[in-house]
Amino acid sequence: MNHIETVVISKLETRANANIGRIQLNKPSSLNALDLKMVKAILEQLQAWQHDNSIAAVFIDSCLEKAFCAGGDIVSMYTAMSKEAKNNPEDLPDFMAEFFATEYRLDYCIHAYPKPIIAWGSGIIMGGGLGVFAGSHLKIVSETARVAMPEISIGLFPDVGASYFLNKMPKGVGKFLGLTASSVNAKDCIDIGIANHLILNQEKLNFITQLQALEQIDMQSIRKTCEALQSNDSSNIPVPTIAPLFDTLAVLEEMQSLADIENYLRTLIQGKELQLNQITYLQKALDNYCYGSPITAKLVVEQLKRGNKLKLADCFRMELNMAYRCSINGEFQEGVRALLIDKDKSPKWHYKSHTDVPDSVIEKHFTFLCESEKQGLGNLEQQFGVHNDSRE
Repeated sequence: MNHIETVVISKLETRANANIGRIQLNKPSSLNALDLKMVKAILEQLQAWQHDNSIAAVFIDSCLEKAFCAGGDIVSMYTAMSKEAKNNPEDLPDFMAEFFATEYRLDYCIHAYPKPIIAWGSGIIMGGGLGVFAGSHLKIVSETARVAMPEISIGLFPDVGASYFLNKMPKGVGKFLGLTASSVNAKDCIDIGIANHLILNQEKLNFITQLQALEQIDMQSIRKTCEALQSNDSSNIPVPTIAPLFDTLAVLEEMQSLADIENYLRTLIQGKELQLNQITYLQKALDNYCYGSPITAKLVVEQLKRGNKLKLADCFRMELNMAYRCSINGEFQEGVRALLIDKDKSPKWHYKSHTDVPDSVIEKHFTFLCESEKQGLGNLEQQFGVHNDSRE
């Protein structure tokens, strides 16, 4: 076993002619928040195993039960943005440029990987952690899973391929999650398609043992192993679930106006058609939206509109430019300050309301900073292969 700082690399020996590579996230102090070294280590290992005939599949999990991954290491990003803002406020910090480009390469690599990748998600799976999880071919959640894309609360936007996978969810659900930072539980993950199987935490060791007993390592055999251990017991999973709200949230799909979306949610909350727990869930969602960045709110609507017409690689290229813009406009930096640095939870957003955000500000996020940046992820398909979503 080779211990690479906060990423543990090992191999699961099997009865087959090949083994399963294992990558464990191991950064308890930040609930496995991905820093640049972690992202590089995972990407390098996946690339090495891709050409290693002794490895037939990859298993990604966490050394912690309370979290798969809480997101990217935004504290280190805040430090980089703050330093650059003092010296060269108009320049993209080198750290931010490298981090986002490397993270998106990793996420695309996982999506397009030629060998099965299995992800075991327990506890918190958010932001950058969901990017790793969502790209895996066989996605397992345990009963403790709690999934969200909370970027609106920090002035960023749902990235790591969210322009692609939020659009794959039932109508309106992706838009709702992106705008409200709402979390979903394990059963929700199955219902909205962000996970394939629900297996209880107590079965994890058994699952690994059964993988090792396989005489052939391929998608079919691994899927059968998952199905054999899949749990249909949702009694210990926190409520509410989002499935009963599908018809309600589907209305959001056609809404491009944030005013219409906000008014619709308020009307739902004030009505009597929903159960109390559903109204409580939607009220918290609306509170999150109202707290969040007005720029991000408009970005979410626009990115999902554009991303719905793009292939995965182009979604990542679009998001890279959006992330770069967010790294220099100050909104992201202020959001992190308010939530995690000073913790006053009183962000001073650039605009008081989404109605104050000029369309030109939003359009700028979809305009490349420079020609060289346009090529930042230009070789994704050549480097990692063409993505095929039929396995996901």
